[in-house]
Amino acid sequence: MSTGKKKKSKKSTSSGNGFPVRSIILGLILLAVLIAGGMWLAKQRQAVVGYDESIAKITEALRSRDPESAQGPLQLSEVAALLSGNPETTRETKDGSDYAVYTWPGNRKVGFRLKLEKNGPTDEVVELATLNAE
Repeated sequence: MSTGKKKKSKKSTSSGNGFPVRSIILGLILLAVLIAGGMWLAKQRQAVVGYDESIAKITEALRSRDPESAQGPLQLSEVAALLSGNPETTRETKDGSDYAVYTWPGNRKVGFRLKLEKNGPTDEVVELATLNAE
């Protein structure tokens, strides 16, 4: 026979402090998503900073170099020392002119194109144009 008393049900907890297991798991998932998002944003910003620093250095080098001076024009081999970050480098020929193209990966690729002229065994940088910069 039944005595008429009902047992109270207890919520499932991982420990005696009263926090449900689901809440802890959801909190950890949320934390992981926030960390991943922060890392992604930092990577995007790092690409833009590398581009900004590089274009400033190369623009200054082009401005300060006079083709008639003892230093001569900026050589393509000197550009690598002026780059910040880790850009992707490609060479292309367009309308009969040679170009070195540097792009930084990110949500929206940014970069620049250097127009080159052959002067004996070396390539001289004669012009700089930005790509996808706003």
